[in-house]
Amino acid sequence: MYDETIQRALARLKMQPIELPAQHLAWLVDNFRSNECQSIILTGTAGDGKTYHCRRVWLELGGTIEDWNGGEKIQRLSLGSRQLTVVKDLSELRSDESKPLIEQMAWDVADPNSPRVYLMAANHGQLLEKMKNAGTDKTTSALVEVVENLLVVGRSGNSAIKLDLRDLSRSAAAVMIDQVIDAVTLHPGWDGCADCPALNGATCPIRENRERLVGTTDNGLFRRRLGNLVEASEQNGGHFTIRQVLSLVTNIILGHPDARDGLMACTDVAELAAAGTAERASPYRNVFGGNLKPSRAERTEPFRKLNLFGIGSETSNKVDIMLVYGADDPALVETYRALVQTDQVYGETPAYKRAQQSYLEGDDPSAVARFLLEDDVTDDIGNVNGNSHWWQHFC
Repeated sequence: MYDETIQRALARLKMQPIELPAQHLAWLVDNFRSNECQSIILTGTAGDGKTYHCRRVWLELGGTIEDWNGGEKIQRLSLGSRQLTVVKDLSELRSDESKPLIEQMAWDVADPNSPRVYLMAANHGQLLEKMKNAGTDKTTSALVEVVENLLVVGRSGNSAIKLDLRDLSRSAAAVMIDQVIDAVTLHPGWDGCADCPALNGATCPIRENRERLVGTTDNGLFRRRLGNLVEASEQNGGHFTIRQVLSLVTNIILGHPDARDGLMACTDVAELAAAGTAERASPYRNVFGGNLKPSRAERTEPFRKLNLFGIGSETSNKVDIMLVYGADDPALVETYRALVQTDQVYGETPAYKRAQQSYLEGDDPSAVARFLLEDDVTDDIGNVNGNSHWWQHFC
C-alpha cells in the first residue's frame, strides 16, 4: 500500500514526515471514543487519503506505528470494552479474507450490544463488489443495502444498522491545496538550507519557488490563483486527490526540464546555474507540467486537468508587442516593467534579453520561434511569452 511504502521510506531515511491535512480525523476519533460509536467506511478513489486517515486514527487512539507498519492488512485495537478493527484497504484482501470479515461486520453493525466496531478503507469500485460477493443472507444483504444508500443518497435508510460512510473524493481540493502548500513549504526540513553553498550570492530556484508558493513576495497572489484554477477544474468534474495535490505542489517547487526525471535535487542547482538555465525552473510553467515531456504531462492527472484550460497556448498581438517592444515604447514601458522587468528570476532574465535582442536584430532565422513560440509559450502560468507575472495580474 502507498501509505505503508511512504512510512517505510521515512523510517529508513530518518525523516520527519510531512503532516498532510486529514479533514475527517477529529470526527473519526470522536466517534470511536464515544459511548454511542458506530462503524465507519472511508471510500473514494486511489490517493484520496483513506489509509492515511486510518493510520492517523490508529495512532490517535493509542496504536503504535510499529504495529501499523508490521505488514498486517487488518489491525485490531482495544478501546476499553470494545475492539476496533481497522481494514487498511479492502481491495487488498483476498476473497477468502474479505468474505468472513464482511459477514462478521454485518452481524456486528446490526447488534447494538456488539463489542466490535470497524474502520474500513475501500475504493469506490471495490466496496460494493466485495460486499455483494460476501454472501446473500439476510444480515449481509441488509449491510449491502445500507452501504448502497449511503453511497447514493448519503443516508442509510436503516437506523438499526450502526454504520456511517464518508466519501473522501468529495473533499474540496481547493481547500486542501492551501493546507498542502503550508505543510510542504513550512516543513522544518527547510532549515537545512541555511548552510547551503548555493545561497552564496546566487538564487537557488528550489528556494525561490518555495518562496513564491509561500507568497512572501506577492502577498499570496500565486497560490490564490492556483487555488482558483483547481477550484474551477473541480467545478468542471476534475477531481484532485490529496496525492495529486501533493504531486502538483512538489512539481511546482522542484520542476526543471533538464533535471533527472524533470525534478531538481539540491545537487543540481549549481550545475543549472553554471549552464545558465536556472530560469527554466519557473514555477509558472511547472504548474502545467512544462518541466516534463508533453506525453508524460498528458498522462499525469493534475497536469492533464489543468492543461484543459489552455493557459499559455495562445497569444495576441497586444501581448507580443508589449513583450518585444515594451522596454522602449513609452506607451508600454510601465506595463512592461510591472509584468516583466520586475521579475529578474523568471521574467526579464539575461536569456530573455538575449532572445529578445536576437529577435529584434533579425540575425537568427530561428529567433522568432525561440522567443515567441518554443520556450515562452509554456514558460509561465497564463502568460504567453515568458512574462512570469502576466497570468498573476490578468488571468
